[in-house]
Amino acid sequence: MAEGTHQKQQSDVAKAKRDLKRLEEQSEKLINPSLDGDAPAGDPIEKWGRIIGRSFGYIVAIGLLYHLVTTYVL
Repeated sequence: MAEGTHQKQQSDVAKAKRDLKRLEEQSEKLINPSLDGDAPAGDPIEKWGRIIGRSFGYIVAIGLLYHLVTTYVL
């Protein structure tokens, strides 16, 4: 019985380590996405498109947040 419990604990530890590794890889993508990503090397159009798109997204998100706060909170 103790051997079965030990194997289950080892299995749980291995699963937890895999989950933590996957979480770390995904958080790196969210926190610090690479600018080039899947773009072909030396493709300035792709690079600038990503920069402009991300900047536009941040501006829209800030504008939406401002609108929601001024409309519903203040």
